[in-house]
Amino acid sequence: MTACLSALTLLTCLAADGDFAFVTSAPPGSVVVARVPAGTIGPLEAYVPGAAGGQALPSQWSPDLPDAPLAFWLPVGTAAETVRLRRSTTPAVAAGGPRLQLSRDGEQLTVTSDSYEVVHRPDEQAGLPSSVRLLPDGPIVTGFNYNDRVYDPTLGGYILRYDPQPTIEVLASGPLRVVIRTTASYLKQDGTAPDSRPQATYTFTYLAGSPRVEVAAYATQASTFAWQQLHIIEWNFADPPSKTVVGDALAEPLTLSNTEKTSNSRWAGLDLDGRLFGLTCPDRLLIYDGIGGYGFYLHGPWVEWNGLEHRNQVTMLLDGDPRAG
Repeated sequence: MTACLSALTLLTCLAADGDFAFVTSAPPGSVVVARVPAGTIGPLEAYVPGAAGGQALPSQWSPDLPDAPLAFWLPVGTAAETVRLRRSTTPAVAAGGPRLQLSRDGEQLTVTSDSYEVVHRPDEQAGLPSSVRLLPDGPIVTGFNYNDRVYDPTLGGYILRYDPQPTIEVLASGPLRVVIRTTASYLKQDGTAPDSRPQATYTFTYLAGSPRVEVAAYATQASTFAWQQLHIIEWNFADPPSKTVVGDALAEPLTLSNTEKTSNSRWAGLDLDGRLFGLTCPDRLLIYDGIGGYGFYLHGPWVEWNGLEHRNQVTMLLDGDPRAG
């Protein structure tokens, strides 16, 4: 499943005469993620053929992402069809293009780009992003909850953020792509788990130069149970930093006022003085105006789940125009 308005351009390449050529295209001026043939021995770097070995492109090889281990910067004016890949022990990661920085402070991970700073902590929200600052001088968005959960009318709800011991892994650490994977169990607030032992793994992909963060959600359970509801990336604000919501399906910006009404949109988010904190996903989002009551909700996917696993995709919008690109 591919997210609408996705930041991720995934290229597939084929081996040809010891080199690699792409079979799809990508927009210039962006980080491109490349699949390579199974068994390819890296690291590889991207380059444009030419005299004196051609032009090496800033590249990042991430062996912990075997399905798509290479990310590279495609400069403006360069067609993806002209790019080739070659083996290199020292990919040209330092020259040109935007960059991402991953920093660690104990168990806290902070991803910093030119336009945002995002914090993951295992003791907050089960490792999901708990604080977002829009750079250079934008607001800090914090104090919201993820109500990601499974729900059954008889058993009630089990919530991901109640897991006190989630795992957080770094699969790629920049400077072009940062990938963070979190895994947690769905629990009651007292730590009780249902018999089917459901859990979810979320993989967050940050790309240099993009305000969008791709979230791949993978829920599993040890035995089949038919959950009436599975919620993925559901933000709840008791007191949001803005009372103005924008979205493609809203005729005009929505001013939150506890109307207890819901609306749907392909993309939506809080308008923070012209900057966006929002979501988009393959299915339509749900917006709930409950300021002063249940709070403001921005729902990602909300589905029934009756199998052993479920996959879905969400894109976090951290600034930028979601209609562009």
